[in-house]
Amino acid sequence: MSKSNQPKPTTEYSDDQKRIMGLIQADDKIYYFDYEGFIGQKPSLAGLWLDSQFEQFTFEPILAPLAADLGVTYILWDEWVAKLHGLKLRGYLAVGYSPHEAESTPEMGQPEAWYRNAHWFLKRQVLWSKVTRPRTWTLDGVASHLGFKLKRYGTKQATQRLRYTLQFAERYGDIQHFTPTAKAKWTKLLNYNRQDVESLKYALEIGLRMNLSNRITQ
Repeated sequence: MSKSNQPKPTTEYSDDQKRIMGLIQADDKIYYFDYEGFIGQKPSLAGLWLDSQFEQFTFEPILAPLAADLGVTYILWDEWVAKLHGLKLRGYLAVGYSPHEAESTPEMGQPEAWYRNAHWFLKRQVLWSKVTRPRTWTLDGVASHLGFKLKRYGTKQATQRLRYTLQFAERYGDIQHFTPTAKAKWTKLLNYNRQDVESLKYALEIGLRMNLSNRITQ
């Protein structure tokens, strides 16, 4: 998902919902995730950071036979939702950078019960000084402002790379027929998704540390 152009929420949230979804505490059990996919459809790919481990999952049946060779795990969408439900029961909160991930997983119910919006937290809850406050609130903007070294993968290229991979998989059905170009597009998509998750984690952890430090010194 492109963070240079944040998707607008498709759901109207009450002030109370926004407040809850923007509250993150240093002692919360959290995991980070980010989707890639096509507008108006279920996600095709998810990057997940949980308990110091990063994994990527695809929900595209056409990629199931190729998943291991492509460096991802194939699971059914219902299995993914069950995994998230299990994390909720274990006391975890999900963190993304916009309402998009929550809105793309309606099976999880009301987002404030399981999901936190790092964008809202960083913009509204972190105790920034005039010097440290970011000038732009995209994920790339905030993370780079805080020192994260971003690699540029091109604006709005994720969907095109995903479409190219799916078309290639449908046409040939095995990894041996993937051209260097096809492999490179897929690898860039995975790297882009991983960078989104890692920069999200980086920015949020700094925001939490800033709040803790400011409260100690007050």
